[in-house]
This record gives sequence, C-alpha cells and structure tokens, in this order.
Amino acid sequence: MKQKIDLLISLVIITETKRFSYHSRMNIISCISNFIKIEMKYHAFIIPANKQPNLLARIIRILQAPNHYFFIHIDEKVTNYEMFVSSCRQLHNIKFVRRIPVYWGTISQVYATLIMLNEVIKHELHFDYIHQISGQDYPLRRNDQFDAFF
Repeated sequence: MKQKIDLLISLVIITETKRFSYHSRMNIISCISNFIKIEMKYHAFIIPANKQPNLLARIIRILQAPNHYFFIHIDEKVTNYEMFVSSCRQLHNIKFVRRIPVYWGTISQVYATLIMLNEVIKHELHFDYIHQISGQDYPLRRNDQFDAFF
C-alpha cells in the first residue's frame, strides 16, 4: 500500500510541475486513486477573512485538491466583498457562508466560526478533518505532505 501511495504522490508532483490544467490534474489524480484504491480523506477548511482578497485566493489555490473543501466567512463590515468572490471565481470546492459583522476579541468571532461549522455539517460529504486557518495563513507544506500527515 505504501508503494501505491508513493506512486500517487510522485504522479501528483509530476502533474503539478508539468503545468497541466487544474481539471487535467484532478482527472489524473482521481483516475489513479480509483485505480489503486486509495481512500481519500476529506478535509474542510473554514476560513474567516476580512482583507486581502488576492492573498485569500492564493492560499486556496495552493491548498486546492479534489478532497479539500473551503468554507469562507467574509466579515460583513468589509465593503469589497465582491472582490473576494471574484478573486476566487476560478477556484473549486468553495462556499461563501452567511456574513455577520465580526469584532476582534468578541463572541462574534465564535459566531462566525459556528456559521462555517454549520455549513460543513450540512454539506453532502462527510469530512474526516476540519481545519481553521485565517485568510492570511499561508501554507508551509505541499498538499501531498499535508495529506500524508493526516
């Protein structure tokens, strides 16, 4: 089994370095994982954000994988909400959740988190892991390393 996983990781790295389109990479990875019968673990990322829409899109782009889903809360006080939506338009497995005003260090942060968690629970998939990161937390590991760890 370890050899099969190593093969899948190698092929994922090759597809990423050869500049395949997103859809081509996802099709290749899906076909290979189905062929070698690797069970994917599903990850939900809940992300509260309130600034830098392009950075948020970059973070999601780096973390994107067929088994990664993103639930994003944009602070209701943010006036450029459409910039967040448009910067993530080309990305996959994203849901923007109901917005509320969030004030740092108050219970409103917990309410925003609960809104995102509620959307995770209502989703048709059963998620194996839920990760909370901010809209400014840049990943330090590649997706294959991330998935291998979990």
